[in-house]
Amino acid sequence: MAVVPRARRHLSCWLLLHRFVERRNEEGEAYTECRHCGKYTVTQERGNTMLPPPL
Repeated sequence: MAVVPRARRHLSCWLLLHRFVERRNEEGEAYTECRHCGKYTVTQERGNTMLPPPL
C-alpha cells in the first residue's frame, strides 16, 4: 500500500488516532499498518503470555 501524502490524510490520522490492522510481509513477519494513511510499526512477537501467580 502506498503512503498517502500528508495533506490528504484522514482526520483521525491527523489527530494521531490511527486505525491499525495487523499484516504480514513476504517473510511472514508481523507488522501493523494504518488502514487510512499507511503508517506502519513493527509488531513484537508475542511470547508466552502466562499471568503471574496470584498473591
